[in-house]
Amino acid sequence: MRAYLITNHYLVDEKFNTLNNLLVESAKECGIELICKTNAEMLSCLTVGDEAGLDGLDFILFWDKDITLCRMLEGLGIRVFNSSQAIAACDNKGLTHAILNRTGIKMPMGIVTRLAQTSDPADYPATARAWVDLHTSNVKQIANSVHGVDFFKAI
Repeated sequence: MRAYLITNHYLVDEKFNTLNNLLVESAKECGIELICKTNAEMLSCLTVGDEAGLDGLDFILFWDKDITLCRMLEGLGIRVFNSSQAIAACDNKGLTHAILNRTGIKMPMGIVTRLAQTSDPADYPATARAWVDLHTSNVKQIANSVHGVDFFKAI
C-alpha cells in the first residue's frame, strides 16, 4: 500500500517531526509506504493541475486543519482520514459539543462565545444586552444563589 501523510507546512518542530517519523515507521511495519507531504506542497500541485503524484495512492492520512485542501482531495475520490467533515467538527468546539450532545453523550454545560472578538459584530442586535469584550477574560462570575431562568439571564 502507498499513502501520503499530509501535515501542516508551518508546524516544523522536533515534536512534530518525531510524531511524523513514528507514523511513517509504524506504517512501514504494516506494509504501508507512508510519504510525508505538507499541505502547501499538496495545494501547489492541485492548483496547477499536477495530480500525477496522487496516482496509485491507497489513502491519505490527513493531519492538518486545511479543510479546503482536504475537500479538494476528497473531491478527487481519494480516501482521506480524517475527513473534512470530521476536521471541521473537531476544530469548532461549539460544533463538537452540539454533535456529541445530539448523540446522547453527556456533555458539560457550556456557552459558545466569540472569545477573540474585541468589539461587537456588525449584526449585533440593538435590542440585546450591552456587548462585553471577553477576549482577555472569558470568565464571568455569577452568584451561587442564581438558578434556572435567572442563571441564563445573568450570562
